[in-house]
Amino acid sequence: MSKNHAYALGIDIGTTSVKVSVLDIVSQETICSASQKSAADTVSDVGHLGSEQDPDKILHALSECIRKIPPCAQKQVEGIGVTGQMHGIMLWKGKEVAEATDLDTKVVTSPLYTWMDQRCTPEFLATLPVPSSHLQLATGHGCATLFWLTRHKGEVVTDMGYDCSGSVMDYVVARLCGLKKPVTSVQVAASMGYFNTQLLSWNTDILSENGFPTDLLEEVVPAGNVAGQLQHPWLDIQPHIPVYAALGDIQCAFLSILQDPHDAVLNLSTSIQMGYVVKGDNSVKSNSLEDKSATLCYFPYFGDEYLALSTGLNGGNVLQHFVSMLQGWFGEFGFAVSEPDIWAKLSDAAMTSESCSLCITPTLYGERHQPSLKASIAGITSSNTSLGEVFRGLCGSIIDNLHTLMSSQVLTQSGHVKRILASGSVITKNPIVRSRLELVYKDIPIVYGQSGDSANGAAKIVKL
Repeated sequence: MSKNHAYALGIDIGTTSVKVSVLDIVSQETICSASQKSAADTVSDVGHLGSEQDPDKILHALSECIRKIPPCAQKQVEGIGVTGQMHGIMLWKGKEVAEATDLDTKVVTSPLYTWMDQRCTPEFLATLPVPSSHLQLATGHGCATLFWLTRHKGEVVTDMGYDCSGSVMDYVVARLCGLKKPVTSVQVAASMGYFNTQLLSWNTDILSENGFPTDLLEEVVPAGNVAGQLQHPWLDIQPHIPVYAALGDIQCAFLSILQDPHDAVLNLSTSIQMGYVVKGDNSVKSNSLEDKSATLCYFPYFGDEYLALSTGLNGGNVLQHFVSMLQGWFGEFGFAVSEPDIWAKLSDAAMTSESCSLCITPTLYGERHQPSLKASIAGITSSNTSLGEVFRGLCGSIIDNLHTLMSSQVLTQSGHVKRILASGSVITKNPIVRSRLELVYKDIPIVYGQSGDSANGAAKIVKL
């Protein structure tokens, strides 16, 4: 590591772990990285509908990551970018954050209500005002969750003295900079709901008329803007360096992988996303809130650009559920079979099965545009239920479902997309998925070996 180089630190506050990455600002070379499981999940008082995390455990995991970075690299950090899990929201006291001397200082906060929170049922969402935004409102979105808390647990909002709210990334930025009032980017604000990306403003009139605590909303700046400066030394990272307003994890993952404006990016791991970058004006106007069946949404990217993005809830998690189901069945018969052994057997069996006549709908977890979707299997006969054929059909069905969300015709007719950059653990490990992908999107070249990294993307926004 050269002492003459300037480095950028990228932080990704994920749902299950925290990752940091150090990049050379000039060469964009990754110098080092580290990750740490946060183990932050807590029990929610609304049972299985809730998804809550302990912010202190997330901060602890972040501190552990920084300790894994060599001190010589820490000393050369000249800017910090932060990204992470969007949509979620938490509450805190701005004065306590401003007076905290480091991340280990205890600050009273609410839990983090994550993007997976399901307390805002369809019936509850139907009682909320229609946003002045091109983006749909859904359960797990911060403003919807705060509406629910205001109506059902008012003491959390009014009695604790909280005067700030935001994503967990916004909280981290506020802690690093000692901000009394948090600052976020357009990307994160749009993920909360009730934010107009064309006017760059919250729907304050609509919200206040319906009893929403608008004084808790944070300041919003364009993506790539500085939120403040590092207030205190952070181990060997020097104070007074810029800390950028928090960014969306999907946008940062795209930023880390995109090589050409005409690339589309596919990420298939736990869930699935495919999208490409477009200019905003006309695309956003065509993304009507009235079309609740729309599977293509436009999320703010950088400058005047948007991500035309389809996101599916059914990806590697469906395959994982199938494996867990088999493991449970074996257990009921008194056999203990490990997950790695099941995966290996499924892969071998599927590779020796040349075809699949089953018609599988893999929407085990529904989809955002149609939460009531269920999984199903049709076309079962006495001769097509071998383990290999079922698993081959299940793998292929994930790509078929993706095609219903963003078809090859949409990509080619957009005029933007010349090739697909494919990434994610399911793409990497599963040749059946790759084969089906190449068949379904046969008119578009597919490039493998890509690796989207949100921490790297966050670091890329740091400028000298």
